[in-house]
Amino acid sequence: IICLLVLMVFTPILRTLTATYSTDTVYALVFFCATIHLYSFDYKYANIVSTRLDCSLSLNSAFLMGLLLASRMEDSFQAFIYLLLCVGLVLLIPHFLHTLRADSLIVSTLLNILALVIIDIRLFSFASSLFYWHIASVCFIVFVCPFGLKKIQKYKRVIRGPWDIVQLEDIPMD
Repeated sequence: IICLLVLMVFTPILRTLTATYSTDTVYALVFFCATIHLYSFDYKYANIVSTRLDCSLSLNSAFLMGLLLASRMEDSFQAFIYLLLCVGLVLLIPHFLHTLRADSLIVSTLLNILALVIIDIRLFSFASSLFYWHIASVCFIVFVCPFGLKKIQKYKRVIRGPWDIVQLEDIPMD
């Protein structure tokens, strides 16, 4: 509740934060922040390999991206709702999906399929060419890429050198 009140009080200031910047500059910064967020996100946490979310750079860049986009809203209430949505998406959704995947892989998979279907329906109603490109890219990533990796696995070579972990052999004692 305290964070909500602080966000509500500071939203008018945050909304006018980039008023002197051009819109192109703000969108370029948003693209840069989105790239940093995607490259530095802790995907081990999302795939249940890790139990802690260690991605402060990713979270900071996502919040900055939300702040920059909120500064282009019409009024303070819209900016407040958008920043609240950003906090929910950036902080709460990864924890929810991590817990869901740890508890039930089937429900997590069904939720991903549902999200894909909703995205495809919205894309088809918005632009059918984007819908077909999306379907083609998802099919390529899901079916063709694993097959290609399986095919090129026979060409893999293991290079051994001084950087490898030393493996000691048993020496018989006489």
